[in-house]
This record gives sequence, C-alpha cells and structure tokens, in this order.
Amino acid sequence: MAHIFATPGSAARLVAGFMLMLLAAFAPAGARAADAAAEAIEGAWIVSVGNSPRDRFLIVTGAKSSLDRILVDSAQYGWIDTKGASVKGWNAEILGDSIRLHFITPANSTISATFRVDEETASGSFLNKEGKTYYMRMTRIPPEELAELRASAKKAATAAKAPPAQNHAAPGAKIYL
Repeated sequence: MAHIFATPGSAARLVAGFMLMLLAAFAPAGARAADAAAEAIEGAWIVSVGNSPRDRFLIVTGAKSSLDRILVDSAQYGWIDTKGASVKGWNAEILGDSIRLHFITPANSTISATFRVDEETASGSFLNKEGKTYYMRMTRIPPEELAELRASAKKAATAAKAPPAQNHAAPGAKIYL
C-alpha cells in the first residue's frame, strides 16, 4: 500500500478514481429512471374525449428528462382526420414512477392526466374553452398504426364531404326498364 501514496497527487488520483467508480455505479440507475419517464411520454397516442365518436391524436417527439420534468422537442395534437398543430403550455412532471401531464390544445382546451410510466393508457380530464369538463383517455399506439388510422379517417371524411351522385339522365328523358 505504501507505493500508492509514494508520488505526489497519488492520493488525489485514488480518491478521484473511487468517486468516478461510485458515479458510474449509481448514475445508470438514475439515468434509466429518467429515460423511462421520457420513453413513457414519447410516441403516438389516440385521445378519446367523453362520448365523442371522433378521436384525436397526440404525437410527442424528442422527449428528454430534466430533473423532475419531461421536456419535448414537439407535441402535435389534433383531430384524427385532420392535421395537427403544436400544443401550448406543455408541462410533464415526474412524480416517482408517475407522470402528471398538462397541456393546452391548439383549440385552447386543457388536457390533464396522471399515469404510471409502465402504463400504455392515461386517464384524466379535458376542459374545453367553454368551461365544460369531460373524461379523457389517451392510449399509446405504434406510430405506424396511428398513420394508418389517420389516413383511413381522412379518406372517410373526404368521402362524407363528397357531393351526392348526380342523375345523369337529361331532363325530360324517358327511360324504360
């Protein structure tokens, strides 16, 4: 042991090395917990509000944990059959193994939910700009599935807006069957 302290600064290197080993041993657990929170919110979500037959979507990208918050690069929200827009007032708070989410939709409605990081659904409230509160449920789905649902919903919405089929018979024409 005498040789460790034989050169000046050896003790400092030993202490520094020990500290680095401690950090390496304990930092990954904290990093994994932070990553789990970011991973829990990142991705594609279907949002159902009250008894509305028309679903909405939320797409969260670039989620990063920072202390007790989850910051995101982008959070897009909208009707499933239309394009989305960025949410306002994003606030995702980490509470142990849970996340408390709060944001304002492009139409100025407020969504609030609390869910555990290992859950694929979140329940909460939807407060519209008129002040009415509805039950809200968000369900995580694969991004590809959301893309298919959105394409199908857009196609159905376009078909519903199409004018009715026209009778192509000339006025006064006599058709006998």
